[in-house]
Amino acid sequence: MSSFSQSIASSQNSLRTKRKWVTEEDVALVVCTVDLSNVGT
Repeated sequence: MSSFSQSIASSQNSLRTKRKWVTEEDVALVVCTVDLSNVGT
């Protein structure tokens, strides 16, 4: 679950440094991260 938390943190960093993420992109990132962690376990 730590990799999941890291992904959330990096998405928040991107929000501050690069541009504002739209909700759809944020949801897609979370879904992909969950899928990857499910495959990894």
